[in-house]
Amino acid sequence: EWEAANGRKPAFTRQDLILLGALTRSPVQVVVPYASPWKTLPDLIRDLKAKPGHYTYCSGGLYNVTHISTEILMRAVGASAWLVPFKGAGDCLPAVVGGQIDFTTQFLSSTISLVQGRRLRALAVMGSERILPDVPTTRELGIDAQVYQMIGLSAPRETPAVIVDKLRDTLKKVAE
Repeated sequence: EWEAANGRKPAFTRQDLILLGALTRSPVQVVVPYASPWKTLPDLIRDLKAKPGHYTYCSGGLYNVTHISTEILMRAVGASAWLVPFKGAGDCLPAVVGGQIDFTTQFLSSTISLVQGRRLRALAVMGSERILPDVPTTRELGIDAQVYQMIGLSAPRETPAVIVDKLRDTLKKVAE
């Protein structure tokens, strides 16, 4: 992501790989401090549009998925906010919990315990399927912004078919 964003040719692309299988798929969710006045994503969007560039969001680094997912959301709704990049979600999330940062987009796996523990409030899941019963999806809200993290296994494109088939079968057995 960083290389492409800075005009450099990456060492490899998705076209260079064969997907063997997915292990997990996690959507991104939009979260704010639990004490935040924003109760819904439309509330946040309204204020972002009213004061462009006034509010802050953090990411786990420049050009990583959490940075890009927030930019996808901002472009989809026509809003803007200041990015405060951190070294990782482990540094970013405490700043949101503490109210030093206004909001962030992070993977559900990173935020679920903080949402359940009432340290963060989830405003939306950036996907098409509800994961948490009380948290709407961006699709439900009419916002074209969906981001998922998929963790899986890949092999180089030139891997012989017999080996690809064996790896896929093994992955399937492990998953079952």
